[in-house]
Amino acid sequence: CQPPTLLSNMALLALQVVLALCTLFADSNSAAPSLALRDATPFNVTLFPKGQVPNEKPGAFPPERYQNDHYYDVSDPAITVHMAPNGNGTYVVVAPGGGYNDLAYAKEGADMATWLNSLNVHAVVLKYRCPARPDVAGLPYGWWALQDAQRAMGIVREKSASWGQNASKVGFIGFSAGGHLSAHIATAWQTRLYKSIDAADALSCRPDFSLLVYPWKVVTYNLTGLIDSTTPPAFLAQAQDDPAANCENSLFYFLGLKRAKVFPSELHLYPHGGHGYGRCTVDYTEPWQEVCTWPERAALWMSVNGLL
Repeated sequence: CQPPTLLSNMALLALQVVLALCTLFADSNSAAPSLALRDATPFNVTLFPKGQVPNEKPGAFPPERYQNDHYYDVSDPAITVHMAPNGNGTYVVVAPGGGYNDLAYAKEGADMATWLNSLNVHAVVLKYRCPARPDVAGLPYGWWALQDAQRAMGIVREKSASWGQNASKVGFIGFSAGGHLSAHIATAWQTRLYKSIDAADALSCRPDFSLLVYPWKVVTYNLTGLIDSTTPPAFLAQAQDDPAANCENSLFYFLGLKRAKVFPSELHLYPHGGHGYGRCTVDYTEPWQEVCTWPERAALWMSVNGLL
């Protein structure tokens, strides 16, 4: 046998490169395209077809406006979808607070989407109706926000594949009044509060998990009394010196989960922190930094439970 020449060695090397490239392209074509190659620009989705927002009276409120990082007079609810470039299949619907008067959208909506995306979680910020609507016979307090939350959950499950990645898990996080909404949809998901519109309403609106951060009026409207074994597990965080929402909202909700044997749930009560701190990245000037560790704790809870 003749020893290999330089030319034959170069030809062998070229063949190996070609084979490697063929294998690479074959593998990439057999799998779904990476989300990292897709446009991750946030986009809006209207929740209800025009003129079909349930129990809504056209013209009852002034035109919607966005001022000082808050939304006011929302009559046409919507979601803004923030796809994580390297998403893991988990989606979280985000409900800002505002006492059901307005929405603290920048601090408790858009900034939370940034945090969730950093965890490779897709974020869906909910712009639910505000201010509070009048009572309607047969519907619970907060019915307008609950309708919007139920619709949002169904849309995420129905549309997520077309957005780039099918939802393996869908959670719900809320702050203050949004925390009330997070508890509400976790305990009142069995029946839609509006007539079915399309295929999205045939899908479950039960969150796979919940996060409640300084939740408001959970005890006042006895959402703790609705907890049972079908309620999703929850992560709760609140400060004991909260002047706007008693920490009993978190404490009693957790105890309700414990009694119903809803596992794994986790509660963090901090000595100081007040109310409305978000994740301490927007307009937070208080010296109580221990409360600002809740996002790390929440991320660990999600990671341990296979959500990240």
